[in-house]
Amino acid sequence: MRYVIWPLVLIAIGISGFAGWYLAQSDAEDAEVARAKADEYVQWASTLRPVPVKFVVKAPADTPKDQTLYLSGSAPSLKAWAADGVPLQRQADGTYTATLDGDLGLLTGLTHEFKVTRGNWATVETDQAGAEAANHTFTIEPKMDEATVEVSVASWRDKGQSVPGKSTRTGNIVVHRKFHSDELKNDRDIYVYLPPGYDDPANAEKRYPVLYMQDGQNLMDADVSFNGIEWQVDETAERMITSGKIDPVIIVGINNGGEFRAQEFTPDTMASADAPAQAGIYGKLVCDQIKPMIDNQYRTLPDAPNTFIAGSSLGGLVTLSIVKAAPDSFGGVALLTPWLQLNDKPISAALGEDLSFLKGKKLWIDTSDKPGDNYPAGKDPVADTRAFAAKLTAAGMAADKDFVFKEFAGQGHDEIAWQKRIDQVLLYLFGK
Repeated sequence: MRYVIWPLVLIAIGISGFAGWYLAQSDAEDAEVARAKADEYVQWASTLRPVPVKFVVKAPADTPKDQTLYLSGSAPSLKAWAADGVPLQRQADGTYTATLDGDLGLLTGLTHEFKVTRGNWATVETDQAGAEAANHTFTIEPKMDEATVEVSVASWRDKGQSVPGKSTRTGNIVVHRKFHSDELKNDRDIYVYLPPGYDDPANAEKRYPVLYMQDGQNLMDADVSFNGIEWQVDETAERMITSGKIDPVIIVGINNGGEFRAQEFTPDTMASADAPAQAGIYGKLVCDQIKPMIDNQYRTLPDAPNTFIAGSSLGGLVTLSIVKAAPDSFGGVALLTPWLQLNDKPISAALGEDLSFLKGKKLWIDTSDKPGDNYPAGKDPVADTRAFAAKLTAAGMAADKDFVFKEFAGQGHDEIAWQKRIDQVLLYLFGK
């Protein structure tokens, strides 16, 4: 069966399903009334027909001229929300167009939704402020024989900076596909960066410290990053190891759970009625499954002094939760603009008031004053992080000796900001 006839199949399924449902109500309704309603639905559905639709898209100035734009939408002809759905052709006037006709035409009488991308969801359109844009919607009236839909794209999630489909991984990186969690009932990829010289026979007996990092898809490859911009952890580590600024280190990027990221990163004691929490389960995945796998397959130094963990934003919060649950497993922690409250609950709801479990570890924590929409609404990340640093001091840890606390004024709360300072983090944790 060819893809293009799916609209007609869906109509048939809908008709039969609806009719069957109505007839099943004969115990509660008069069978003739139920049959009349079913007939009415069948008659309405029979009026649906595909008609040609032309799409005209105006793109923002930062759209790369050599990249293809795509429509991704709700209808089968719009590829049912595939990110690289219907390709658009760039015209001489700078607009992008595509026409769906024949069996690919869109059905009259229905409301259709779509967005514009440049090939993946890291490059999806946003509003002018960079926030998620609402779906474009339109309805083709039953009497229409054709339609034209014109829309404008305000901005792109990646500001037009990434190249969809082009991997930006640098160095020796092994990708473990679909690492499964029975408890979380999902899979995730895991990126393992191996330092220069790892495969050199002269280093066959050499073992390495390991840094585990949350949100792995955003660290080493722009093609899979949430907003098309990576941290450049791989490029930075390559440069710093090769130049001798830091000791060779294995870096493990653990992909987040996608749509389940928020609940996987929410500590159990910070949940709300509409925000489930699975940080406890996620922490066990990291400590009881992923770390043993890494220690078994790679030449690691598995003891706590050589095991480090890092995370940013909500990933910083879950990193703290993991270290609290397993303080003897880690010798160093890096928190980049971490969330220190959630669902109107302070970080103490997850960690308690005593932060002495962080004593004796290399601890990096930073903050910035331009969080945008990436910190709990109405809350002040700088004030929260200063208060956290004060609690570290109260627990007997001295700033610049037992921990480093930095404020990055004017910087954002995103991959661009973390990319700018990951070298400082690596230097602090692994510098010679």
